[in-house]
Order: sequence, then C-alpha cells, then structure tokens
Amino acid sequence: MAARRLPQRLRVFLADGRVHEFLWYCVPGIAVGFVLRAAFMASMPFGYYHPDTHDFLTTVYSLVIRHHWTIHGKTTFLTPVLYLLAFFPKAPALIVIPLAQHLRGLLMVLFVGALARLWFIRWRWWIVPLTVLAAMQPAVLFWEHTLMSESGFVFCAVMLALAGSVFARWPARLTYGFLLGAMVCVAAARPEGNLWQGTGVLLVLIVYGRQWRREWRKILGTGLVALGMLSITKTSHSGLLLYSSMVQFTPDEPKVAPGFGPYILPTRDLYRAKRAERVADDVVKASRPIQAALAAYATDHPRAKLGLPFTRKQKKAGADEAVSGTEDDELPGVDLRHGNNLSDVCRRLAIEAARQHPFELPGYAWRKFLARLRDDPGGRIEDYTFHHKQAVSLIGNANISQALGRALSGSPLDTPEQAQAFVDGHYDLMRVRWFNDLEAGWQSAVNHLHLPDRAYSAVYNLPGLTVFHLLGMLGAAVALGRPGRSRRFHRAFVPTVAAAGFIVMLTAAVIPRHRFVWEPFWLLYGFFLLDSVVVVLSWLSPRRRSSGNDASAPAAEPAAL
Repeated sequence: MAARRLPQRLRVFLADGRVHEFLWYCVPGIAVGFVLRAAFMASMPFGYYHPDTHDFLTTVYSLVIRHHWTIHGKTTFLTPVLYLLAFFPKAPALIVIPLAQHLRGLLMVLFVGALARLWFIRWRWWIVPLTVLAAMQPAVLFWEHTLMSESGFVFCAVMLALAGSVFARWPARLTYGFLLGAMVCVAAARPEGNLWQGTGVLLVLIVYGRQWRREWRKILGTGLVALGMLSITKTSHSGLLLYSSMVQFTPDEPKVAPGFGPYILPTRDLYRAKRAERVADDVVKASRPIQAALAAYATDHPRAKLGLPFTRKQKKAGADEAVSGTEDDELPGVDLRHGNNLSDVCRRLAIEAARQHPFELPGYAWRKFLARLRDDPGGRIEDYTFHHKQAVSLIGNANISQALGRALSGSPLDTPEQAQAFVDGHYDLMRVRWFNDLEAGWQSAVNHLHLPDRAYSAVYNLPGLTVFHLLGMLGAAVALGRPGRSRRFHRAFVPTVAAAGFIVMLTAAVIPRHRFVWEPFWLLYGFFLLDSVVVVLSWLSPRRRSSGNDASAPAAEPAAL
C-alpha cells in the first residue's frame, strides 16, 4: 500500500515550495562541484588505477573468464558489483568508472545540503558555504577519480546520515525502508561499514523503544539486517590486522594459545620498543613475522588447544554416564595455516591482549589518529604515482590485466612496455596542476591553526589536533544535547561513529585514507557548532527578549514522503 502511494507522495513532495527553495540554495554548491569534476574529466579522462584496484576487479575477471562468482577476501561486494556494470558500455572502464563516481559525488553534495536543511535552524545562512566546500574537497575529488571503494563508502555514509535524519523526524514505513537500504549499502561498501550499521539499530531502538510491543517487528528486522550484512561481508584479514596493531600488548603466555609465548615474544618485544619510540605505519610489516610465528607454532603443536569449544565425549558400552576422553582427545585439531583459522586465532589473541591493557587502548587509538592528521586523506597527482607506480599496478596481476586490459583501457595491457606506453600517453600531469594547487591550498587552510605538538618520545613529536577537526568534534558533542527533532538521530549517529572510529584506528595501519570517510562530517558538524552559537546569541540578545519573539524558531518543514 505504501509503495502504491509513493508516486503520489513524491509528486506532492516535489511540488512543495519549501523543497524548491532548498534546491535553489543548493545550486551554487552543485555548480562548483560540476565545474571541478568536469575539469577533472577533461584534464584526465582516465581514472587512477590504484595498486589495490585488482582486488575489486577480481569479480569481473572471475565472471568473464571462469564464469564463477567471486569476491576478493579483502573486499565487500558493493564496489565489485558496480565495477562489473562499468564493463557493459562500449567504452573503457577507466573512463566509465570515474565518470560515474563523479556524478555520484554531485548527488552527495545535494545530500550534504539536505542534512544542513534538516539539522540547522539558520540553515539559509550556512547551506551555500557548506555545500560549496563539500563540493570542492580535494580528497573527495581524488578518490572519485580513483578505482577504489573510498568514494562509494563516503557516499553511503552520508546517505545513511540522511536516511537516519529523515527517519528520526518522520518515522514511517517508507523512511524505515530508506534507513534499512542505507544500512545495507554502507555495510556492503567497505568492511568497516558494518560498524556504521549501529546507527540504524540504535536509532530504531530510540524511536520505537517506548512502543516496542507494537513495533517489535521493525526492531527485530533492523537487528536481523545488521547481523545478516555482518555475516556476508566478513573479510579474511581483519583478525590478523587487529592483532598486528596490538601485538605489543601480548602477555608473556597467551591463554588462548598455550605455549605460543616463545614464538611471539621476539616480535612483541621488537614492536613494543618501536612503537614506544614513534607512532609508526608498521601494521602490515608486523603481520609477516606474526604469520611466521603462528605457522611455526602450528607445526610444532598441530593439536594445540586454542580455547575453541570442542571436546569429544565417549560413552562406555552399556553405561548411562558420559566420560571424558583422553587428554589428547580434548584438544581440538586446528590448522593455523588455513586463512579462516588464522584470522580467528589472531582475533582471539588480540581480544586477550586488549583485556590485559584495557586502559591503554583509547590513548593508543588516539595517538594513531593524530599521527597523520595533517596529511591529506586523498592525495596529490604526482609523476611517480601516476606514471611509474600506476604502470606497475596495471600489470600487477597478469591474469586480470591480460584478460581485461582492452576493456579496461581500450588497448592491450599484456606487457610492462604496453602498460607504460598507455600511462605515458593518457596521463598528462601538466593539465591537472590546478588540482594540486587546490589540494595544497586546502591542506594549508586546514592545518594552519592547530593545538601545540607534544613530545611522544625523545626523537618524535606527536602533531597537535587541528582547529578544523576540533570544531567538528565539538559540533558533534553539542549535537548530542541540543534540543530539536534531529537530536534523536545524533544520539544514535555520534556514539556509533565514534566507536567505529576507535575500532578502525585501533586496527588499521596509520594511513590517512582510513579517516577519509569522516571528511564531509567535519564540515557538517563544524557548521552545526556555528549554527548553535548563532542561535544561542540570538536567544540571548536584548532585542529578542524584549520582543518576546522566538527568532531562532525553525522554519516549517517540507512535507515528508
């Protein structure tokens, strides 16, 4: 019934004069975004083939060559599916993909404007500068032009915020369906997107908590969607990355792997010393000796007890009571050389290490966040990256480059010489100098004001928090308590995103792009803080108190779908 009414409701919504006003206020931001993206495509029509792009093309290769559906173990399914669709047009996928991602970026600018309309009281003051800045963020432009999942993830995160904000104001079947769809998309975009699903689960509990007897189906359905996406988007290396990041907290004798201490202690002590000296980007490097230690341990202890709930029971003939088997029978046989077991054991080791040092984890994650805070979460267009490195990346997986090279680039990519010739002929970096100037100006403005650096060790200083990020954090904190119809959403969204950020910083390598997904939200919550300050000053003004008018009253809302 709700679906049948959708076209009529959509017509009513689009005919609303308040919607027209909102769209007109978004025109400057959309125009700036269109000009920048059109200039990018005109200056460099072919997208950037990142060293990790092969992971997302594994699905295309598997279907075309092997006629078999496969998702790479390090990725989730949304980006591979979208990239598969990009091979259907009779145009190089290296052109189709960045073009589609840039168009999606324009839609994201409109979403940012919609969030300003829903969150802010003085939204007319802020929506133009906010959408213009969101449209020209260099990191967003860079990742939209790159064949990676980053731009899709940030789009889905903003869409989740919009869906949650709409649902918090107008709980109904359609808005609830929009929220579930956004949860599915954000979880399918990147592995850490599963953490962002907590926004939907918590928001539904907040909205329907007092009506749980009547709305229990929606509460249960939200939980089932979150669990279902979690089960189908697991990756094969998350446990290893988590333990590699926390190996320095390993106890002398891990209980989940008895006898593992002598194998891991040299690695633990090495990285404990290195990470006490500086916040280093060494998670991937640490994973190699950890895998070697686990392989050696598995060889020497093929039936090591790893805390798994597995015990064989035997019954004597004619007896009613079960008796335990031998000590050897009680030990589960687990081969750590298999990927799933390796990730699971690493996750157990990391959890045990975290329990040993619970109060050190927040500070450790915060220091990792600060370490590269002043680095661009996107990137510059440089000769080495876009010429030498990209030529190597294009043939990094010979099977994929030979099978998909012509559909990908319009020319064969069978040899290093062909890849280098393609890159040299289609990536003229002089034509995109304007982008590097934009990126340099943006980074200079963001990093200009910051808190003092502080000594981390005798040889290393930890960068201070920039005012840009500080304003975003303060705005998010204010949103938790500021009265209004969006407060329910912020009380679900802010804690969830903070928890997701903590887990990502704790797990991931110290790479700036791991915080890229928060870029639009620094702007949004920074402007939210400004809006809150203006509203408070307006409320305290003598003119308002003498007139008795509520100058800060929100404007009328457009009709909800």
